[in-house]
Amino acid sequence: MARCKVKLVRIANASTRRTTLRKRLKGLMKKVRELTVLCGVEAAAVVFDPQDPLHPAAWPSRREAALSLQRFRALPEVERLRKMTSQEAFLRQRVAKVRDQLRRQQLANHELEMSALLFEGLSGRSLQDVSIENGYSLSLLVDNKLQEIAARRQELAMQLAVASAPPPLPPPPPSAPMPLQQNINWPPPFSSMITSPPVGAPAPGHDSHAAAGNLHNIDQFSGAKIDPFLWSDSLFS
Repeated sequence: MARCKVKLVRIANASTRRTTLRKRLKGLMKKVRELTVLCGVEAAAVVFDPQDPLHPAAWPSRREAALSLQRFRALPEVERLRKMTSQEAFLRQRVAKVRDQLRRQQLANHELEMSALLFEGLSGRSLQDVSIENGYSLSLLVDNKLQEIAARRQELAMQLAVASAPPPLPPPPPSAPMPLQQNINWPPPFSSMITSPPVGAPAPGHDSHAAAGNLHNIDQFSGAKIDPFLWSDSLFS
């Protein structure tokens, strides 16, 4: 059977009240023990029973609770009051929170009223009876709506531009590698840069003056004449 929610009022029946106190007290002590284990803090709980005020229930024991209270009172006042919340401070925080919620709800309601007034004006209603405050709020609302419309138009224009853009060109095909025969024949052989001696030129071993003067232009191995211009171009090109 499901448990029903208990109203936070004093239980009239004394027997039921004692039973509830015993159950809730056991649960409270369990929560304090779990808090010390899970969070690693020092805590103590003391509950005074109006039926037996001289023997209050304490956790972990009356002696440990008294020592914890003494250590707390020995702290400086700044440390003791840093995170302490009294009933008055708690109520003030609650009031400030409720006031903030009320202010935000009023702003939301006012915006809804101005939106309804704007739609009525677009439908043909005369706005001559609108007050100065409502007229100013209505103008701000119109400006905000126009900015939202402009931002939406710009977003749609960008989406259309992206959708209508031509597809990117495919990458060019990779160039074909040079045939193996060309790789083997490159660079050209050295013999192609050597020209054969002209007809009537003296033999490599001739002792004439012209042969002696042009000895540096004749290959010593093949006896062929070397073109100096072609030789220099082949070296530095």
